[in-house]
Amino acid sequence: MYKHFFLLIFCLTSLPLAAQEAKEAQAVLCARTGNVECLQKELRANRSAIFKKDKHGNTLLAVAAIHGQNRVVNLLADQWAKWTELNKVGHTALHEAILHKKFSTAQLILDLAEDDWELDFDRFINTPTMDRNRATPLHLAAGHCEHELYESLLRMGADETRQDARGKTPKAVLSRCPPKSKQKQVKGGLDKHSRPNTQQHLNTQTTGR
Repeated sequence: MYKHFFLLIFCLTSLPLAAQEAKEAQAVLCARTGNVECLQKELRANRSAIFKKDKHGNTLLAVAAIHGQNRVVNLLADQWAKWTELNKVGHTALHEAILHKKFSTAQLILDLAEDDWELDFDRFINTPTMDRNRATPLHLAAGHCEHELYESLLRMGADETRQDARGKTPKAVLSRCPPKSKQKQVKGGLDKHSRPNTQQHLNTQTTGR
C-alpha cells in the first residue's frame, strides 16, 4: 500500500517537471530552426526558458549564433540574453558564430551588444576560448581571414596584442591571409583546396552541433 502511495506521489511530482523540460527543449529547437514565432510563444508561456541550454551548454543565443539565425538573435537581445555566458567548451555566442562561419551573425551580435549599457565590454570582446587554444574573437576572425569582421572588432575595443596559447597575436594570424583587396577579387572563385586552412591557423577543434 505504501509502495503504491509513494509511486503515486512520484508520478504527480515528476509529470510537471517533465512537461517543463519538454517546453524548454522546445525553446532550443525553435532557436535552432529560426522559428521566431515559436520561440516567442515558448517565452510567453515560460519566461525561464530563456535560460535553457542544450546538451553542449549552449544558451538559446549561442544556439541561434551557431546556426546563423539572425532573427532569433534579435529577439533574444530584446529579452536581455547574456552575451558573455560560456558553453561547456568555454565559448561565448560570439565565439561560436565565428567558429561556424556565421559572420553576419557575429557582426549582428557585436552591433546589438554595443547597445547593452550593463555589459562588461572588455570581457565580452576579449574573452579567450577556455579550450587549449585560448583564442579571442579577434584571433578567430583573423584565422578565417575575415578582414571586415576583424576591423569591426578592433573598432569596438578588441585587443590586437593578446596572445593565444601558441603565443600568436591576432595581427600575426591575420598576416598569413591574402590582402583585403586581393581577397575580395578571388574569394568567390576559391575552391576548398585553395582556401586558407583555418584549422591550421587556429588548431581549433569544434564539436558538431
